[in-house]
Amino acid sequence: RGETSLILFPTKALAQDQLVKLLALVDASPDLQGKVIPATLDGDCSHAQRSLVAASANIILTNPDTLHAAILPHWKGLYRPLLVNLRYVVIDEAHMYEGVFGAHIAMVLARLYRVATLCRGANNDKDKDKAPITFLACSATMAHPDHHFRLLCPISKHDPVTILTSQNDGSPRSSKHFLVWNPPLLDVNRISVGRVIPLPKRKTNPRKATEDTLPSTSPAYFNLSGSVQV
Repeated sequence: RGETSLILFPTKALAQDQLVKLLALVDASPDLQGKVIPATLDGDCSHAQRSLVAASANIILTNPDTLHAAILPHWKGLYRPLLVNLRYVVIDEAHMYEGVFGAHIAMVLARLYRVATLCRGANNDKDKDKAPITFLACSATMAHPDHHFRLLCPISKHDPVTILTSQNDGSPRSSKHFLVWNPPLLDVNRISVGRVIPLPKRKTNPRKATEDTLPSTSPAYFNLSGSVQV
């Protein structure tokens, strides 16, 4: 089945949502059908489903807990073909893995790398020549991606890290059209007044306007507090 990939999501719901979109992409692309076989592997999968996924899928969507508690403990048996052919490890929402939780995930990923390397060299020399595992992290809210990535993934300080921003994003997307609509003003009855710009307000003298509202026979003056006394 060739190379395999692990995509780690922080939640099962997110993995299921992305699986639906990935299956739709495969169904719409004849060139991908039969070559890209995605599946989820989490706590909701039965043992029969896990065996099927381990034997046939080449893109497995899972989470760090399932990787730590279900996949890695069975690296000698059920999941050995997956780990031997592992080429890519994708960590989605990587900014969530920080602090104590981030340290735990970093150790899980280090264990994954160590076990996958051990699987490749366990039986024959052919597996040793496979391409090294590549780690990828996805996040839209990471302040220091290079530093965070090196702390999270089992790479040395000499390994290069490539950071892709929105300016060099190569993912496919359709064209966009931006429309700006300035609706007309409405009167108190919510009926259009036929214009989009309000009429300019006339400048008035506040003191004169106040005096005009008082009786002509009542002398008025303003105190420092701004109130009118008669």
